[in-house]
Amino acid sequence: ERKWYSMGYQGRQKILADFTFNTYEKKVDWGGILNVGFELSPQHKFSFKNFYQRKSNDQVREYFGYHETWGQDIWDRRLKWYEEYIYQGQLLGNHHISFGKSDINWRVSYSKTGLEEPDQREVQYFYDREAGEPTLWMDSPRSGTRYFADLGEYRWDTGLDWKLDLENLIKIPTKLKWGFSYTYQDRDFTYRRFHIRRGPGILDVDLSLDPQSLYAPENFKVRNGWWLEETTRSTDAYDAWERNVATYAMLDLLLFDKLRTVGGI
Repeated sequence: ERKWYSMGYQGRQKILADFTFNTYEKKVDWGGILNVGFELSPQHKFSFKNFYQRKSNDQVREYFGYHETWGQDIWDRRLKWYEEYIYQGQLLGNHHISFGKSDINWRVSYSKTGLEEPDQREVQYFYDREAGEPTLWMDSPRSGTRYFADLGEYRWDTGLDWKLDLENLIKIPTKLKWGFSYTYQDRDFTYRRFHIRRGPGILDVDLSLDPQSLYAPENFKVRNGWWLEETTRSTDAYDAWERNVATYAMLDLLLFDKLRTVGGI
């Protein structure tokens, strides 16, 4: 149960809304991990790592109670179903070669995430508290709304680290480390809004019907019926991307027994 108040005359509290909520949910959550390793030789090793998870949620939310705007009890039902998923895969390699006693590590990874909300629906009725049931359909901004959302994002990431021992080349204990990283990420989001409204003429529909019968296909007409209007805004969709490139170099030099210098860029 939730209540909303406002401050009225002489600081007196005034009830704006007093609702009782009921929520019903059914959730499914599953995923998996698959990792594979391969050793070509003691100096050359590879691994492939994978992770996947998917969540689904089927939700019905209802509330009823007094609303000051309408001056009486109202009833609201929202149906919402959505899915979320994520995948991440990574290929790695580790190599040791005789040239400069080199250690080379590299990686290539890909990930993808998404959200799908195919049809969120909401409807409102006036409510008879004594009978405990909705009575007549409400012509309100939220009644008869439908929303569709889709979010997708993917990411590529690659990098390399190379460690090289230069002592045999310059006769001074020296190690050089160099590497780079490249990342690209792209996101796409779309959101569409629809509203079922009265069409021209006199609405020839029984407003006491349940939502499924109220919004039956035969009740959508050029006149004297329902109209489906798209109310999507220009800001309801976007596409964005990001690219990052980085590199570094580090030198580890032992000049004397008690003097060691480490620097990098």
